[in-house]
Amino acid sequence: MPEQNDREELIKLLDSAVDDGLTFFLGQGRDSDAKVGDWGVWEVLCHMIYWHQATVDGVESIASGGGPHHIKGETDEVNDRIIATMSGRSSDELAEDVRDLQAKLVAAVRKVDDPTSTVFIRKDGSSASTFDRVDQITRHWNGHIAELRPAR
Repeated sequence: MPEQNDREELIKLLDSAVDDGLTFFLGQGRDSDAKVGDWGVWEVLCHMIYWHQATVDGVESIASGGGPHHIKGETDEVNDRIIATMSGRSSDELAEDVRDLQAKLVAAVRKVDDPTSTVFIRKDGSSASTFDRVDQITRHWNGHIAELRPAR
């Protein structure tokens, strides 16, 4: 089993990525016309919330003795759904959601007994552990922010 310091290092990297992302979304991203595919900055933030929430759901479930979180649709489907459900919400409101989710995720990651157990299963059957998801989300935040920044 990975060491506690591995867990804390992953949390530190994720915290940094989320902080950097929110700084962008609430700063230069507000007025940016940057795109990632068909999405503008606001849509990317909505998308980030969904995947953060799905990870929280899986890690919290495993930490409390439940099973992994199952993604109930293809990636594009769930992204479209979350963007539609966030309609009318401001970037400030969305950022507050991210902060709440990040706090929940960090607490759950620290609580989970075996961070290598499966916490997340996609519709195609692929799965990820706590450590996998924290690493994936960190890279996800960093990747989207890197895509959005140069387009400013």
